[in-house]
Amino acid sequence: MKTRLLLASLVTLGLGLTAQAKTPDGKPCVLLLAGKPSHGPGEHEHNAGVKLLAKCLYQGAPEVVTKVHLNADWPNADELSQADTIVFYADGGGGHFLLQDDHLQQVAKEMKRGCGFVCLHYAVEFPADKGGPEVLQWMGGYFEANWSVNPHWDANYKELPKHPISNGVKPFATNDEWYFHMRFNDKEGKLTHILSDVPPDSTMNRKDGPHEGNPAVRAEVAAKKPQTTAWAFERPDGGRGFGFTGGHYHKSWGNDDQRKLVLNAILWTAKVEVPSNGVDSKVTEQDLSENLDAKPPRKPPTTPATPATPAPAKPAGAGADARSLYDSPLVHDKPVSFKVDLKSAKELYLVVTDGGDDFTADWAEWIEPTLTMADGKTIKLTELTPKASKVGWNSLGVNKAPSGQQMMIGGQPVAFGFGALAPSVIAFDLPAGVVGFEGRGGIDDGGTKQSSGATVNFHIYTQNPGDNAAASSASAVPQERYGLEQAKANMKTFTTPPGLTASLFAAEPMIQNPTNIDIDHRGRVWATECVNYRKYMDLRPEGDRVVVLEDTNGDGLADKETTFFQSPELTNPLGICVLPGKGGAEKGTRVIVSAAPWVWLLEDTTGSGKADKATKLFKIGGVWNYDHQVHAFVFGPDGKFYFNAGNSITELMWPDGTVVTDLAGHEVTNKGTPYRQGMVFRCDIDFAEGKAKNVETLAWNFRNNYEVCIDSFGTLWQSDNDDDGNKGVRINYVMEFGNYGYGDELTGAGWQTPRVNIEKEIPLRHWHQNDPG
Repeated sequence: MKTRLLLASLVTLGLGLTAQAKTPDGKPCVLLLAGKPSHGPGEHEHNAGVKLLAKCLYQGAPEVVTKVHLNADWPNADELSQADTIVFYADGGGGHFLLQDDHLQQVAKEMKRGCGFVCLHYAVEFPADKGGPEVLQWMGGYFEANWSVNPHWDANYKELPKHPISNGVKPFATNDEWYFHMRFNDKEGKLTHILSDVPPDSTMNRKDGPHEGNPAVRAEVAAKKPQTTAWAFERPDGGRGFGFTGGHYHKSWGNDDQRKLVLNAILWTAKVEVPSNGVDSKVTEQDLSENLDAKPPRKPPTTPATPATPAPAKPAGAGADARSLYDSPLVHDKPVSFKVDLKSAKELYLVVTDGGDDFTADWAEWIEPTLTMADGKTIKLTELTPKASKVGWNSLGVNKAPSGQQMMIGGQPVAFGFGALAPSVIAFDLPAGVVGFEGRGGIDDGGTKQSSGATVNFHIYTQNPGDNAAASSASAVPQERYGLEQAKANMKTFTTPPGLTASLFAAEPMIQNPTNIDIDHRGRVWATECVNYRKYMDLRPEGDRVVVLEDTNGDGLADKETTFFQSPELTNPLGICVLPGKGGAEKGTRVIVSAAPWVWLLEDTTGSGKADKATKLFKIGGVWNYDHQVHAFVFGPDGKFYFNAGNSITELMWPDGTVVTDLAGHEVTNKGTPYRQGMVFRCDIDFAEGKAKNVETLAWNFRNNYEVCIDSFGTLWQSDNDDDGNKGVRINYVMEFGNYGYGDELTGAGWQTPRVNIEKEIPLRHWHQNDPG
């Protein structure tokens, strides 16, 4: 169900409408694409990073148009075709969002016309069999697992080559997760090593692994060979690419020279002349603190418990004296290893608890769990059938992730193991002769790519932990998710394009599941709540309500709520329209509430603040407890009321059940004579009689058209909502329509060209939510 603006608040708009055509005056266009949040606070701040780069480009290169997409939101074909360069700042590897759906093929099309290609930090990593070969041609290099490495170290860039990317950039040094030993394309095009330094021996202090080390890179570091951490590439076809491995820490964008280098590179890949002194920009501490993703603070690592000799097994459910053999530190993107003694143990309990920051994306996995027998042989634990299991979501995955897909850790497949969303317990009866147990615990890439809050702890028991505090610890108890303070914290994740700001106004329990809002002349926010919806029809026996929220002390937060109307008959309220009452707003209020199967006229005739009169204006046919139903009324400049309904409406009726005949002489039904599917209406309302009159059907044949709105020029606007994704847009005189790929392929009762009872048709421009300008 769609909320007009959720109840996030009072919003200040500073955005214009952007036509889906070439950029104004043929200006160069930079498309900045941010991945989803990951890692800890101040790390991998993709959303804040691209917003900051867009802001800096505006300062130093105002002739360039920047378009920003956040949280792995993918641009449409028109935006891709307009881009002179595409910048990726996101997590990479197998979860790189360039590799999702057909994104790689879409970008390949743009590369053929010479579009630039830039990857920052983790976004430079691609699998060698997918993405890697393509990016090697587009960018001239990439991070390849088991070849490249990702240590944190102090890099000191004392010399820079003569290149437009180096314009105005002075030598600089920073501590970052500077990747090196890239897989480079030195056979085609022109490769220029922009940043290079000799890594210290400490960068090789980890064991060999997909990101940690390998014989080839160890030999080069030992030989003190300079390693490249940023490079430029000129493709044979004239296109340009740039790879930059820094940017793990958001604060690093405060380094003027690092930031200038990247801004220069973005312009260069877009084939825009780089100023002789580089792209100048200023970044303050305040700038660096803005737009950060809401991430829980990192917990200090805990010391794993010393393995203890297990006590004799107790009856199932006892648990009070059960002691763990192993308790892991907090686990996020780096797996932990364990090895415990199981001599004399008869049972094994594998427990995962939440890290204390919500269970979302806690895709915990027991990686390659192996039993050691007294004779030295080993048994894969996955060869045993658990005697019991309980997981936080879905079902226990045997050799599968909690999602049921292939297990992946750090971009690499897991040979065998168990996938169980936290909190979870897996119990086994052990065969005779078991003396040990070892393996690793980690979070599947499907979890870490979703959320920086994917954190868990692993525990191992040889007794039923039952309700033992170590198993059900405070971290495993669901945290408080609702209330004003939690909402304030959640608002830190609410991102907006430049020029648009939003602040919290009200939260649960003051308001619950708001579906539509309106604001009266006193600044009070009126909302319809829809708690009783579909399978949850009995959650609120007293019925849903119309609530008034007020900020009485001027601090920007609602501190007073008043129930204007509540009734078990008020079902599926999707729209609200607040109007002055008889004698003016101070003497009462009239409220039109769209709540299929009824449209209500609610009136406060005494000024008490609560409805004392309820009249039904229309009856709505069709599946009524559904969001494809009647939506909000709006008052037009012509004194008439406009409203619409999605394609669940079968007929528009008067309160007595008779079908409405509109001014065109047609019964208002969806039978195709002539109307079908979603419709748009106009009518008069006689408040003295409590009746609607003079109904007109303005347009029809929509999917689920929301929120018709009329502007001062008499133009009607509406959006079309559905669950299948917008595969096309059709525009007519009265509104902007979602086509959703049905369109001209269907006949009969299908969603064909929307019909309007207004003769004139003109195109409307699109509103790009992610356009920073």
